[in-house]
Amino acid sequence: MQDFDPNHVDTPVLARIGQKIVIFNDKNEVLFLRRSQKCTRAGGWDFPGGGIELGEDPTQAIIRETLEETLLVTTNIEPIHLESSVDNHGNFTIMVGYMTKIPSLTPSLSWEHDAYQWLNIDEALKIELPQAHRKFLEKIFEKSKREI
Repeated sequence: MQDFDPNHVDTPVLARIGQKIVIFNDKNEVLFLRRSQKCTRAGGWDFPGGGIELGEDPTQAIIRETLEETLLVTTNIEPIHLESSVDNHGNFTIMVGYMTKIPSLTPSLSWEHDAYQWLNIDEALKIELPQAHRKFLEKIFEKSKREI
């Protein structure tokens, strides 16, 4: 246990909170979106998601982000994993992962993405993804193996 330091001053910590949702269709395929040239990680594959707006409920935020990016309506959302990281610039990020299942539909993409694909589990695991996104997929597949 540390001794009390009367001169201690807390260092402010700023964190970004992001959310991503792994969407399965009725064929057990995962929806991937390719990031457009107007975004960071242009050409990289991603899941729908984004930030939580001030005063917004996290579940409502992921529903809104999914609708904005794909025009797909998501319900029965299940949180799957929480991942935190610090990048090379010292930025602290918390990523919340969700999953849901919807019918096989064609997404209508916003400017943030320029292509999509539905991939089966084996194909999905071969896609290059940021670490948190990969962890979300792995957690879902671990869970599905336990439920079989």
